[in-house]
Amino acid sequence: MRTSSWAVQKKLFGDSTLDTPHVRAVVVASVYAHLCCPTTANAHQLDVAARFCLLFFCIDDAEPEELPDLTTADELWSVGPLTAPLRAWLAETDEVAQAPRIVRDSFTRNFHDYLEFRRAEPSSRQEALNVTEHWDFRRQTVFIEPYIDLWMMTMALDADSLTGDDVARCRRQVVDLVCLANDLGSLVRDRDGGDAEHDLNLVHTYQRENGWTEDQAVEHMVTEHNELVIEFRATIAAVCQRIATSDASGFADMLYGIVDGNRDALGVLHFRYPGVTSIIARLLTSRP
Repeated sequence: MRTSSWAVQKKLFGDSTLDTPHVRAVVVASVYAHLCCPTTANAHQLDVAARFCLLFFCIDDAEPEELPDLTTADELWSVGPLTAPLRAWLAETDEVAQAPRIVRDSFTRNFHDYLEFRRAEPSSRQEALNVTEHWDFRRQTVFIEPYIDLWMMTMALDADSLTGDDVARCRRQVVDLVCLANDLGSLVRDRDGGDAEHDLNLVHTYQRENGWTEDQAVEHMVTEHNELVIEFRATIAAVCQRIATSDASGFADMLYGIVDGNRDALGVLHFRYPGVTSIIARLLTSRP
């Protein structure tokens, strides 16, 4: 309950006590943080991640009319009514301030890129993006790049050594794996009339562009996910062989945790992701 106590203390939900939607947001954030993590994660790192996830879900689950206040700002780390708790989280998280500039800059850029694309999501749903355009958009709104940066900082991984085309490819593969799994997991909630009907979903874009049924689009994405898992395993293995340090091993452990933890979260958070248990069970895990 540390995350809920923090949310109340920082008035994340205003002056009100926690009601059912707030409690569910805390549960979702805590489940994601505790599953999408390296095997070495300690209590402090999990608290930092859970609070960051909670801030993300407050933005990600906002109604379309709320997004302009949350995602439009003239200065960094400004998210409307969530600005104070976000900045409090930043001030409390020494690992961010102490991280090498290359990681801090990446974290800042990726977070604010997310805000820009999240602001545009409701209108983009109405524009009938093609598959390529949708993928470009989804890679930003899935929020994995800033989450990887956060773990890079809290694990104090050596960013200077974790460079190269293969490292960048690993990150892209993780982003794409989470996109595929999440949109499969969100299939019911993203339908017209669902809890998140204003959100984009790759299933529906594949379906519309190819003239497929929903089942055919789902089948395509399950296959795409599982083939990408095989590619990702090979890429991260090559990174660990090339760099051969504890930082590379920690990086791999963290990425495996994000991919597999995301899959597991989709499988257990039934109140958020209903009706997709059989689909999620077909997705391969990434850890060898």
